[in-house]
Amino acid sequence: MAGYVPVWFYGVMSLRLIAALEDLGVTELIIGRRRHTFLQEESADTLTYQIHGRPCVCYHFGSMTEGTTTPGMGSDIDTLICDDRVNIMSGRPDWKRGKVNLLMVKHVTCSPQHYRLQGIRADEPLPLTFPNDDFDVSDTDGMIYRSNRAAGTFLRQYASDNNTPYINAGPSHSISEMYDIVVAFRCETLPVECES
Repeated sequence: MAGYVPVWFYGVMSLRLIAALEDLGVTELIIGRRRHTFLQEESADTLTYQIHGRPCVCYHFGSMTEGTTTPGMGSDIDTLICDDRVNIMSGRPDWKRGKVNLLMVKHVTCSPQHYRLQGIRADEPLPLTFPNDDFDVSDTDGMIYRSNRAAGTFLRQYASDNNTPYINAGPSHSISEMYDIVVAFRCETLPVECES
């Protein structure tokens, strides 16, 4: 009977795992305190952005906020900043005058559930016709899409002004190895791929 594991084995292993985690300081009390602390930090960060005129909402997630990390692991704090100044359009009728409008465009180079964000003018619902610091011309179709570089503009400037390192890893931008910051935009309508 190779491969057979008696049912009682899982109960014993679960108790041993709980004891080991408690020895490392991962208890229900500590996990609850960590979650509460990071929820308060989310609220404080969101309020700070709003006081400075940036309608953003902050979310912390990952092992630090879940209380599933231990001292010495070198875990970072994962932060998502949802910038509400940007209007994400799934189609032309979603355009809003005076806002930064970005049209979701499905491109053959995009992974499932990913889109390119095409720049749309703020004064009329037409595509941008020239690139700037936040937008690049695509090599494949000549359209103007928002650059990932634009998300880190504020942090790059802060790092430059304060002589601190700027770290960019994929969609994450940071000025400290303790933090991974991803800037995101709220989508008014759920993309078709995400509905099921």
